[in-house]
Amino acid sequence: MSLTIDKDDYIIVRHRKKPTLCFVLNAKSCRAVIEKTLQTDEPEHITYELEDVLCNVGPNPLDGKIYGCDVMPYKRTIETKKFGPILIFRDMEPKELKALQAAMKSVYAMYEKQASVDFLPLYQIHLCPKKGKYAGSYHAKLKVGEAFDIMKLHPDTFSDPIYNEYLIAHEFAHGLWFRCVPLNLRVRWMNLYQKRLKLSSVNEQHLADLCHEVVRYEGTLRDYMKEVAEDEEKLVIKEVLNYFKRYHVMSSDDIDLMLAHDSGKLADMWPTRAMLSETRPDISQYSLKNVEEFFAEAISYHFSGRILPKDVQKGIKATFLACRK
Repeated sequence: MSLTIDKDDYIIVRHRKKPTLCFVLNAKSCRAVIEKTLQTDEPEHITYELEDVLCNVGPNPLDGKIYGCDVMPYKRTIETKKFGPILIFRDMEPKELKALQAAMKSVYAMYEKQASVDFLPLYQIHLCPKKGKYAGSYHAKLKVGEAFDIMKLHPDTFSDPIYNEYLIAHEFAHGLWFRCVPLNLRVRWMNLYQKRLKLSSVNEQHLADLCHEVVRYEGTLRDYMKEVAEDEEKLVIKEVLNYFKRYHVMSSDDIDLMLAHDSGKLADMWPTRAMLSETRPDISQYSLKNVEEFFAEAISYHFSGRILPKDVQKGIKATFLACRK
């Protein structure tokens, strides 16, 4: 049975040996444009062969992944002078869009008054369907000395004005970090971040004793962690698992298999030292992911009026002063 294809359908075509999402311009002449190039200045047109069409997902496909191909059709672009072009890849109610635009204007005013908006306009802002556990991301990129930064927003909804402001302030902070914050102040933020991490060394005897107990235990290493190990020892076991994964390319199942059939060899491979990192999240747990997220969380919390540690407040004050110069 032949596949029916109409104008304005989205199809997945085998193009250059890869499944590619395309938008049909003329079904009779088999002309289409590669969907991811629709929003560019020079969309890439192709003429496809019917035998290369893997499937037709229709004129209004649901977001997802088909044949390993991301399906997230481009809807339209809103041109703005302050922020750059806003590319929409999701269905949005007018109220949602209005709430987002109001939040962007509000956050812009805060940055303009207190810090800097020199990182704006961005190359592109993408409004995407919900994907993964995070609501946004910032991609900093330079081409021939020019910034081509892209901010992607993908929360469940844009209907919450308070969350909109937090999200935008957080992502704008990445732009401030990459384009406006001097290097000496980045180092200051690194030191603030490191203050909230505590590294401790696990000595060789501790690890040897743990190995002895694990070998004696009648069960898997994960069972030992669940049923026997105390909280502090669980952290050590996680580091042991990471060690085997990193240096011996062994999964937890591989470790359990060797534990059951050749525990002596496993003991010979057991690490003799490990480092534990304990965190002190006084802003948010996510702020301890890395120094950039620590900075972005601090800035977004500041603009939302939340109380911050004094050393972070001083860091923000110094940063804003430097960015305004």
